[in-house]
Amino acid sequence: MPVLNSKFSGVRFKQFLVAHDMCAMKINTDSIILGSWTKPLDSDFEILDIGSGSGVLSLMMAQQSAEHAHITGVETDKKSFEQSIKNSLSTRFNAKIKFVQSRIQHFYSSQRYHLIISNPPHFQNKSSQHAIADKHLHRMEARSQETLSPDELLKNVDRLLDASGRFCCVLPTQMIIQFEGLALLYGLYLNKRLDVHSCANNISIRSLLEFSYKKHSPAVSSLVIYDTHGSYSEEYRALCHDFYVGF
Repeated sequence: MPVLNSKFSGVRFKQFLVAHDMCAMKINTDSIILGSWTKPLDSDFEILDIGSGSGVLSLMMAQQSAEHAHITGVETDKKSFEQSIKNSLSTRFNAKIKFVQSRIQHFYSSQRYHLIISNPPHFQNKSSQHAIADKHLHRMEARSQETLSPDELLKNVDRLLDASGRFCCVLPTQMIIQFEGLALLYGLYLNKRLDVHSCANNISIRSLLEFSYKKHSPAVSSLVIYDTHGSYSEEYRALCHDFYVGF
C-alpha cells in the first residue's frame, strides 16, 4: 500500500514520493489503479497526462516507459502545477517529464502523442453540489465537468492523439455508455475495459477504459480491491506491485 509520510501531506511509493498538500485533488485509488493498469509501450515516445494534478500519473508513466520517452503533464490549477514540478524534481525521472500550466483546450503541441492518460472530472456540474461547504470549492472545481466536459476532453484527445495512439481514462461506471458513444463521434473505439469493485459482491463504481482509432471487440475484465477478509486482494496487489510499498 502507499505510505503516508508523517512530516508532510503526501504519499510514498516504491520509487518516488508525491506531496499533494497544495493540490485541489489528493492522490486517490482511481489514479493509482489507472496508472498501474496503463502500460506504456516501448514505442510510446510521447505521453500526455491531461489534468496532471500532483503529477502522480506522469510519474507513474515515467517509471514504466522507455528511457527515451517524454511525458507532458497539463494542469490548469496554479498550485497543483507548482507542486507537480517540485514532486518531479525530487525524482530520478525528472529529465523525462515537463509540466505545463494550461487548460487542455488552450494547450498546443507540435507533435501528436502516442499515449494520452487522464483521470478527468466526474461531477455533472457545480450547481448540483450546493451542499458542499466553501472550503471544498477548490476541490469541487477540479472535479467539475464545467472545467472539462466529456465532449471537450474527447475533442482535445482527438486533436492531440497520434493515429496509432491510445487514450486511457477512469470514469464512474454509470458514465461509460454515454462516454463511449461520444468517443465514437471522434472515431475512437473502446478496446479495453476494467470494471473495479471494492468487494466481490459490490457493483462496479469505477471503470478504466482504453480507446484507439482501431476497431476491436473490447476486452472486458474486472478487478476486486478487497477480499472476503477485508484485505487487499491478490489481483489488486499484483496490479499495483510496482508502485505500492509492501505489495
